[in-house]
Amino acid sequence: MKSPVYSIRLKRYALFLTLLWPCLAHARRQLVWEDNFDGPTLNPLYWTCETGDGCNRGNCGWGNQELEYYTSRPENVRLENGRLVIEARRENMGGKPFTSARIKVPKVGTRWSSAFSDPQWIVVDLGADYAINRVKITWETAAARDYEVQLSGDQNSWTTLKAVAGNTALENDHTGLGGHGRYLRICSTGRATPYGYSIFELEAYGTPYAGSAVMSAGPARQEPAVGKAGEWTARLYPNQVLNGTLQLLSSEGIRQLELVDMSGRSWFVQLSQQGRGTGAYPLDVSHLPAGMYLLRLWNAQHATRLLKFMKQ
Repeated sequence: MKSPVYSIRLKRYALFLTLLWPCLAHARRQLVWEDNFDGPTLNPLYWTCETGDGCNRGNCGWGNQELEYYTSRPENVRLENGRLVIEARRENMGGKPFTSARIKVPKVGTRWSSAFSDPQWIVVDLGADYAINRVKITWETAAARDYEVQLSGDQNSWTTLKAVAGNTALENDHTGLGGHGRYLRICSTGRATPYGYSIFELEAYGTPYAGSAVMSAGPARQEPAVGKAGEWTARLYPNQVLNGTLQLLSSEGIRQLELVDMSGRSWFVQLSQQGRGTGAYPLDVSHLPAGMYLLRLWNAQHATRLLKFMKQ
């Protein structure tokens, strides 16, 4: 008899869109849909099971070296007493040592919408500094007649990549753009209808901005992180990691650090010498596959910090 490795149980799943605009000091959340799991099986209108190991889609291991073979069997995914259960089992299938379930939400007609006034904007955090060369916007009928595509590194100073006036199309594909930043903003100043602005899809294309990386073949730079007086701050350079070198800069000595991926797998734990001064800690991440990672830090007072970086 196969014993389960772990299971996840959800009572209810709800999807929200966060809507941002300049005239309000807070974000408004709009309920798009929810599932109370009150049927005998998953609702196919809401959920889709992805099966296999990803190789049939040209993405073996689903891009994260996953060890599970995903199925739609009730042994791996089912509803029990109004709860969604996803269960991983230690059993060989499809050349993998475990089975589990991988489910996703299909498109349900979600969109971003704004208040019925001007100006309005939507801001997207790209997670790192990117050189953007293309932005594509798919509007609902409530489109923008006049708007600007903007980038920023800090959400305080904005650079305009493209200014649009008199737009009448519902799909705007802007190519040949030039600029970099972490935050992408569509700032709309003129509406095509009496209603607000509404976007079905916002797509950004580009590459990690090389100028944001602090890379040196020599010794690590002793440049402590900057924060308020007495506050422990830490940061990582470069982020994205384009080679095998990552620099951790900390305003306090590091006692211990642990690196995990987004599936929870621990890649290494390191202990530092007590009393080590502030500055840069070089980390070798050349052995890591491409993906997103979390670095947890402990100082001598057992306080913790959590940092995120992307390995290319």
